[in-house]
Amino acid sequence: MGPKRAKLEELSDSSDCSKSNSNEEVMEEDNSCFLKSIDDKLSLILTAINDLSAAIAKNNNTAIRKDDIVADIKSAVHEISQNIPKTEISVNHENNEENNNIFEREALKIKMEISNIWHNKMEIRKSTYWSMIKNKGHFEKYSKWLTSTPMVIPKHLQKKEIPNENIDQKSVRERAVLNDFNIQTELQSLRASSNCEKFKRIDEEIFKLIHSKCNGRTARTLVELWKTETQRNEEISHKRWGNNEKWLSKYEEEFIKEHENKNPFLKNKTS
Repeated sequence: MGPKRAKLEELSDSSDCSKSNSNEEVMEEDNSCFLKSIDDKLSLILTAINDLSAAIAKNNNTAIRKDDIVADIKSAVHEISQNIPKTEISVNHENNEENNNIFEREALKIKMEISNIWHNKMEIRKSTYWSMIKNKGHFEKYSKWLTSTPMVIPKHLQKKEIPNENIDQKSVRERAVLNDFNIQTELQSLRASSNCEKFKRIDEEIFKLIHSKCNGRTARTLVELWKTETQRNEEISHKRWGNNEKWLSKYEEEFIKEHENKNPFLKNKTS
């Protein structure tokens, strides 16, 4: 291979490499070269001015001052610099938008490949998150009710009142209600913690799957798609619990009024 052919291939390789750079880097390089060219020419001009000023001073034929000439040159340079195109973040907006579309299309393609896993995991996570919100909400309500006066007992835990019941027997049944209530409250807390661990584990599994299929911006795009969908489901769960909480608050209010002078552990036959 001759020297000219080798040189041509070297230039071709260099050209291919430069094409792979972003438009921003190319513009920055062009501006840098442009400024360097100006700087080199100004250096030559200033050198010529120095030589000219020295000759003028030597011959003493004119009163032109070197400082005045340099000041004029600097002013001209400043004007030139103000007109040099600036590289802006949005200079390649259309290209950036096209790149974003490419990553989104690639992300959606991978999402289609794992659509069954994606859908199944999303449904499980949705149900698990709702269970976590519900159990956590009940735990907080029950904890409050246990310390209220009178104590607010969930209706399904109350025992039926027995007319003329033996005092000792009634006391045992009351303790049973309180014990069941404490156990129920503790279970709500444990279930909420378990639910929380489960839906977080599902997130980790999906993120691991995503990164096994792709990386970089495509992976980040898929992760954001997952987070957006899960956030939407979480908002639905919180709204759903808001309705349940209203019902529980109303139950609490009515219970306190009804049992102001009654045994909260027992309910009458009509209840």
